[in-house]
Amino acid sequence: MDRWLEGEEPSHTFGYYCGLEAVNFPPPEQLALDEMEMVCEAFHKMMITWKLGIKLPGNLPVTLVYQMMVDSLKSKTDIPNNGFMDFDLCSGYAPDCVLKEYCSCLEFWDNLEDEDMETTNFSDDELPF
Repeated sequence: MDRWLEGEEPSHTFGYYCGLEAVNFPPPEQLALDEMEMVCEAFHKMMITWKLGIKLPGNLPVTLVYQMMVDSLKSKTDIPNNGFMDFDLCSGYAPDCVLKEYCSCLEFWDNLEDEDMETTNFSDDELPF
């Protein structure tokens, strides 16, 4: 945690710690939906053993959930000694978000298109992130 507070990037990927690589998983198009769901459930349980999770919107299709969970293996992270840590894929800037149309910030950004962002002041309570 101290290294994170100092702005240091983690040394290793999640895959390094758990011994898995994204190439060990077939692409989504080679699996049935129920197979992807089983892998996602097992993957989620495995992540919990490392005190890690992944924040994904509930309306995300299982193919994207599967791909993002597998891709988390390539993400650099530290394993927390205490507490729990999530991979949060949403940057808060919906136009470039990897979650695309499933981004929870999208509605906020769509509403801003009608307003002049430079003259709008938001309090911390009004921001969606």
